[in-house]
Amino acid sequence: MLSFPVTSSLPSCAAPLATALALLGYGVPAGAGDNPADPRLPASREAVGAFAAELKGALTAGLASGGPIGAIGVCRDQAPAIAADGSRALGAQVGRTSERLRNPANAPTRAERAVLDAFARRVAAGEAAETMEHWEILADGSALYMKPIMVGGPCLACHGRDLAPPIAAAIDAAYPGDQATGYEEGDLRGAFRIVWPPE
Repeated sequence: MLSFPVTSSLPSCAAPLATALALLGYGVPAGAGDNPADPRLPASREAVGAFAAELKGALTAGLASGGPIGAIGVCRDQAPAIAADGSRALGAQVGRTSERLRNPANAPTRAERAVLDAFARRVAAGEAAETMEHWEILADGSALYMKPIMVGGPCLACHGRDLAPPIAAAIDAAYPGDQATGYEEGDLRGAFRIVWPPE
C-alpha cells in the first residue's frame, strides 16, 4: 500500500520524489504558483512521484507477464486501486486525467482541461515537461496540483498509431469508446492530478 505523508517542507520529500520522477524521465519540478509555502504542495509532489512509480512498476510487471494486453489489464484493474489507496492515505484525490480519455472516470473538470491545454501549448513551444507543474489554491481553500504525463516509447503499443489487431480488440473490449490512441513518442498524454478538499 502507498504511504503519502503530508510533509511541511520540500526537503523532507525531495529525495524519494526525485527518485520516482527519475523513473519517468523527469527531474525535480520547478517552482509553482499560489502560496508555495503551503504544505500540500510538497505533499502533492511526493504523492505524484509515489503514484507514478507504483503504477510504472505494475505496468512493467504486466508487460513482462502478458505483453501489452497484460498492461491493459493493469490499467483497467490495478491503476484505479493504486489511486484509491493513495487517496485514502493522503486525504486528497489522487489520479490522472486527459483530454483524450481511455477511462471515462478520469474525465477532466473545466479547470483541469484549461491546465491540460496550457501544458499542451508549453510542450508545443518546446518547453521541457519536467519543468512543468500547476499549483492552484481556490477561493474555498481547496487546491489542485497537476503534473504532465508524456508518451514514452513503451506506451505506443497501446496508445500509438496502427495498433496490432489483438491489442486493438482488447482495448475495445475493456474501454468501449476509447479515445487514447494515435499518439507519438513525446506527445502530452495527460496529467497526474491531486485534488485537495477545502482546509
